[in-house]
Amino acid sequence: MDASALDDLNLTMKELTSMPQSDSGSAAAVDVEATTGSGVSGSSATISLSLDNKLVCVEYPAIISNVDKMMETVGGIQGVSKAYGDPSRRLELRFRPRDPFCHPVCGNRYPSTNLLLCVKKRVRKCNPEEAQIDMKILGVIGTTYKFQGMADFQYLAVHSAKDGSQTSLYDKIILRKPENNEFFEQRVPLFLPPPIFSRLDTAVDYYYRPEIQHKEGYCPPTVSRDNLIGLSRARRPHNAIFINFDDQNIPNEPLEAAKVNWKRVCVHASDTKAEEQMKKMFESRPIWSGNAVKANLDIHPDKLKLLLPVVAYYMVTGPWRSLWVRFGYDPRKTPEAKKFQVLDFRIRCSSKHGYTSNDMPVKAKRSTFNYTLPITLNKTVPQATNVTDLAPEGPNPGRSANITKYQLKESSYVFREGTLPPHRQMFYQLCDLDVESIRNVFGRNDGQEEKCDERDGWCLSRTADDLRDIMSSMIKQIIRNKRPESSVTRPKAPESGQDDEDEEEDEDEFHPSEGSDNEMETEMLDYMSLWASIMKMLGILVAVALFMGPASAATLGVVYTEGGMVEGNNINTDGLFRTMDVFRGIPFADKPGKFEKPKRHPGWDGVLKATEFKPRCMQVTLLQNDVRGQEDCLYLNIWVPQGRSVSTGLPVMVWIYGGGFLVGGSSGANFLNNYLYDGEEIANRGKVIVVTLNYRVGTLGFLSSGDVSGPGNYGLWDQHAAIAWVHRNIRAFGGDPNNITVFGESAGAASVSFQTLSPHNKGLIRRAISQSGVALCPWGVNKNPRAFAEMVAEKVGCPKDDQMMTCLKLTDARDLTLAGTLQLNGSPSTPIVDNLALSPVIDGDFLPDHPGKLFHNAADIDYLAGINSMDAHLFAGMDVPDINGLTWSCFLALICRSDVKLLLGALTKKGENVTNSALAEYSADWGTKPSQETIKKTVVAIETDYIFLVPTQVSLYLHASNAQSAQTYSYVFSEPSRLAGAVKPYPSWMEADHAADLQYVFGKPFTTPLAYWPRHRDVSKYFIAYWTNFARTGDPNQGESKVPVTWPAYTLSGQKYLEINSKMNKNYVHEKMRVRFVNWWSNILPSLPSE
Repeated sequence: MDASALDDLNLTMKELTSMPQSDSGSAAAVDVEATTGSGVSGSSATISLSLDNKLVCVEYPAIISNVDKMMETVGGIQGVSKAYGDPSRRLELRFRPRDPFCHPVCGNRYPSTNLLLCVKKRVRKCNPEEAQIDMKILGVIGTTYKFQGMADFQYLAVHSAKDGSQTSLYDKIILRKPENNEFFEQRVPLFLPPPIFSRLDTAVDYYYRPEIQHKEGYCPPTVSRDNLIGLSRARRPHNAIFINFDDQNIPNEPLEAAKVNWKRVCVHASDTKAEEQMKKMFESRPIWSGNAVKANLDIHPDKLKLLLPVVAYYMVTGPWRSLWVRFGYDPRKTPEAKKFQVLDFRIRCSSKHGYTSNDMPVKAKRSTFNYTLPITLNKTVPQATNVTDLAPEGPNPGRSANITKYQLKESSYVFREGTLPPHRQMFYQLCDLDVESIRNVFGRNDGQEEKCDERDGWCLSRTADDLRDIMSSMIKQIIRNKRPESSVTRPKAPESGQDDEDEEEDEDEFHPSEGSDNEMETEMLDYMSLWASIMKMLGILVAVALFMGPASAATLGVVYTEGGMVEGNNINTDGLFRTMDVFRGIPFADKPGKFEKPKRHPGWDGVLKATEFKPRCMQVTLLQNDVRGQEDCLYLNIWVPQGRSVSTGLPVMVWIYGGGFLVGGSSGANFLNNYLYDGEEIANRGKVIVVTLNYRVGTLGFLSSGDVSGPGNYGLWDQHAAIAWVHRNIRAFGGDPNNITVFGESAGAASVSFQTLSPHNKGLIRRAISQSGVALCPWGVNKNPRAFAEMVAEKVGCPKDDQMMTCLKLTDARDLTLAGTLQLNGSPSTPIVDNLALSPVIDGDFLPDHPGKLFHNAADIDYLAGINSMDAHLFAGMDVPDINGLTWSCFLALICRSDVKLLLGALTKKGENVTNSALAEYSADWGTKPSQETIKKTVVAIETDYIFLVPTQVSLYLHASNAQSAQTYSYVFSEPSRLAGAVKPYPSWMEADHAADLQYVFGKPFTTPLAYWPRHRDVSKYFIAYWTNFARTGDPNQGESKVPVTWPAYTLSGQKYLEINSKMNKNYVHEKMRVRFVNWWSNILPSLPSE
């Protein structure tokens, strides 16, 4: 009845007797303000009504025998008034108000327009047919509270004795006052609540109703008492057919009642269209989840409940539980139905999984908080709707032209990598898990399915557990990436334009958690949050010892990669709340075949413990008389710095080791468990992720037949595979896949250069650092690989014809490795650099052309390259051994000049005239009587220029010439050698030798401080600062670390470079590094004729 029509309302007796009455049990009315009306005797009456008489009705869900006790259960007048005063609050009812274990049932608030009438009928004893009726309208009931749900645990805990008497157990289980130990040790009868103790959607009585229509074949349970609820609950879908996994037969057609019901509501063209669409859906795919149907069909949910039973039956148990299956299709007999199985997935939400319920961005569908407290926030009440009016045809002039869409989003049933589920609990079909690695897991037994069981269906045992582990790891990483910098920091104040409610929110106000998969856990979290708020208001502080800081830092834990889950070690580092996640031995490729490109790793089951370095790739020992390492060697290591929150978006630095393409490993040399290539110091001080990798070296890595049968460059392909793996997976470790810097030394530095020049790395590398080596080095490319391959073939007994590579592939890897030794004895006339025959080749694939013609591929890659000031001293010492001591065999400069001339002739390879030209260039500053130190330093300079400096300067020039968005930087490292001086192996004039920079780049002065002076720690700090700044921003001056001198970029006009050592200042910025000699080797020498 419309409230606006209540004024001066005329009511007849017929109308009064036909007014709707409440059928919800006794009603208790609370009089807000009572007024008195008037009654007129007769068959009709006119009653005046005042709208000031307002009443509140509570439809009490029980028989009332004592009004006072009834009022106590709803909190009395005060409790009802408090609920009425807050429109968002529900009315709380406790059947046992003084029982702390009594859960409340909450009444929802509804608007109403009912009248409360007081009707009195007086009958004369002498004439019963004559009666006088007096009526009063006590008021208008504008608000009604209805209890539509039933509370948990309303059965009393009682003990039934043998004589039939019952005793309450509450005095034995409720702690009403402090008790002694005897109270807790007393024997108490076991009380097990019936299995029906769960929330029901609607209020029901305490009697089993046999009139409920179950499906055919259902056997009702035996009920011994009249006050029990049925042991099983009748299902609500409309005329659907429910099938258990162990049922023998499946239906081929729907129930007739289902057809009738759907025909009754199928009144619009859109309904017919929806029916046709659904039939096509089940023809193309025999099994669908409810959410999948809703995401592919736009139909009102109430109509969908009627349509589904017409085209499919419902599986109740087994691997297809809660799914709709096309009539006539039995998934238990078809292995292809494996992909349609259901996966019950719940996001793991607890502190042991790395985040709490409050950290979880995925909200629960419902929280226990809504049940345990009589409060709802802006919760609308569902209104009854006629199903035939749900989808009207054509526009309605009285309503908005907007059409309601009932279709769900695709994310409601499809899981993809990098996205979060819409709810914490989801029921996915395996075919809707759109992740390749997940599909590989449940497809492990494709074509080998033998038996379908109720737990795993057609999948292998525990497949569902493996899938949940993978998905949980993926979601865990996504949540961490979305998490703000500090998990304990409160959100920032809202910006202008946000809701006023958010701006006025009190910081100290208690807010319930968003719920959990486990409702009891959610409830506990709510109360814990409330207690924390109370403590905060009381000013109680919790002290945390500072020395526990590292233990409180974040950690990645288990990380999901494309091959599976990995778990490393979390170690303490310097600094408060700082740790390091270290992963050693993660496979980035499968075991490589001989002389084949690497292949992706097939993956693994469970969690891979990545805690130990893997062996090197098979290679010769330093003495070249034995082998070390193994063929299965394509592994990498990762160092991830962590603070108080899990790191995200960090720059990534990928290290490629040197060793002349003959030896080396991802961990480097080891002394007392102190590995040279330990990335901890770089990662910790520069706040970057460091990756080191293995790649094949020696014969197995770089032998080439010079044709398609053995193109070579297998070691470079390994490096590329590792870089690609990092690009695909490093985000899961907290790295930025779009900010990868590759850096390396010697052969590793040349490899870095090759990687930037190869078209196969387009888009994978953002920056590169080459330390003492580039692709243009004279040892960088093997121009005649066939000669070395035939030598190896001869040693292992293989032919040198077109069957050579076939034979070599069948040869033992150990024999091949030992056959690929190099001659490491040199002389002025046969310098050792000419013996470095195991090198990359121009294969037309990885290197489609000469490196000097490929710099356009590095146009957008920032490049930093340099050398050590005496980089070739190591090589010169083997070619001219006397440079490291007194030259007793030659006292005259003339004799030593001959050694220099022999060396220059061997390096220039153009005859006497060219050799003399070179000698004149290098001896121009000698004077008439050069000292032994001068001549020795000249020998070192000659080989340094030829082997490292000139190729590096040419590479920098070509890079700057081809650069589009990239920057170029040049340097020379000149710190005096730690091995130079009295009673040391090298003369005092020695500066930075080959590989001398490695100890500083990897922070050894910090890890082994007793072996270094403070100036060495300065050098290490400078290297790490420049290198990590460059990796972060592309500018070595800008980043997380301070630098001692501003490093100018290398340009074609200025060609500036930075000299790095412990004494560096602004005067250590120079330009045009050894330009006279660079010009001679790169311009004059090529123009001179050969003899």
